Amino acid sequence: MAALNLDDVSQVNIYRQFLNSKGTLLSTELFGQANLGKESADYQVYENWAVQRGVYGANANRSFYELRLNRSLLTSNPSLIEVVNPNQPSDADQTILLSNVWRESYKLTSPNILPTTTELPLDIGLPSAGYVNLDDVDITVFDINNNASLKANLDKIQVGTSVWAAKINEYDWGIYRAEAVPGLIQHVCDNLDNTSRVIFSTTHGLSVGNKLIIKFFDDEINGVYDVVSVPNINTVNIVFQFAGSRTVADGNGLGFTLKTMRVAQASDVGDLPYALSLQPGARVWVDNAGNGT
Repeated sequence: MAALNLDDVSQVNIYRQFLNSKGTLLSTELFGQANLGKESADYQVYENWAVQRGVYGANANRSFYELRLNRSLLTSNPSLIEVVNPNQPSDADQTILLSNVWRESYKLTSPNILPTTTELPLDIGLPSAGYVNLDDVDITVFDINNNASLKANLDKIQVGTSVWAAKINEYDWGIYRAEAVPGLIQHVCDNLDNTSRVIFSTTHGLSVGNKLIIKFFDDEINGVYDVVSVPNINTVNIVFQFAGSRTVADGNGLGFTLKTMRVAQASDVGDLPYALSLQPGARVWVDNAGNGT
């Protein structure tokens, strides 16, 4: 109508007359006498109105709301936005009153517009292989629970060897340092239940779940194992069974275990069990260095 060069009053009057013929009813009535080739349609279209009072079924995935953002307030990455009630304190970068929510598919009665939980939803976490540089480690494995991948690098393992595991559980990674187990491995005895006892010459200091890496003891036994139980301070049980008729092996082998090289903050380095034996140039991986990295 602006192209007709009419003033505002004339445009409003024309539009008022146009409203009488605007809508779906007149459009559908055009099909009332439609000729489909074989016969003509004969429809009667009646206009009915209804007010929706509720919904039925699983509609949560179709619910939505829209918030109007103020770019000048959202200068950080990420930025925080909070829907609040009047006079409600907030530490967010931008606050939006509940009454000022831009659009909503259902009536919002509380500023708690998102579902909340009291438990950490680990099942939706994204896995990470970590921030380790390949040039800073000696051995890399995908899964720390795959002892075969560690055994493939058995010759490289000695005190101070670093091992980077991209997966220690479904969502996290780990970096480890090989440390010597005190004493010598003197006997391995078959328990005849698919496990064997590993007997040390002194207190071993191992716990259930620790890795036990055996070297220089016996060709059949040398390898990587998980400690499944600790009968006493000199003995641990591992999953191992002799292939032949032997049930006991004697010798003087070395044992190694893996200790984490990853800490939450720099001040935790002093709590590492091998902290006093670290040499200049040794590396430790810190999740939060205190400067945003």
